[in-house]
Amino acid sequence: MGLDWWRDLAVVLAGVMYTVLGLIVFAVVALIFWFARKGMKALHRLVQTRLAPVLDRGHGILRTVEGRTARFPGAPGSAAGITEVAGVVQKARNVKPPFRSRKRSWRPF
Repeated sequence: MGLDWWRDLAVVLAGVMYTVLGLIVFAVVALIFWFARKGMKALHRLVQTRLAPVLDRGHGILRTVEGRTARFPGAPGSAAGITEVAGVVQKARNVKPPFRSRKRSWRPF
């Protein structure tokens, strides 16, 4: 029972410990991947049930806004020329605000 026996015992124990630790790490990583996959499935299901209808509604609103603004003077493809654009800008400049402006005082607030 020399030093060789203790060395062999230490190598066997280290091998067993590393194997057990490796299996534990593998199990933890496998659980993380399993829960991540379940979470991603739930997220995709949530996107399909909740987000897709909202995006479709937003797309419909976008098409409505594009349809209305396409008829503005100066818009690409509209029949209005540059003179109508200038007239619209001049009318917008002449509009007074519907409120009285506040008188400025010496106070900064």
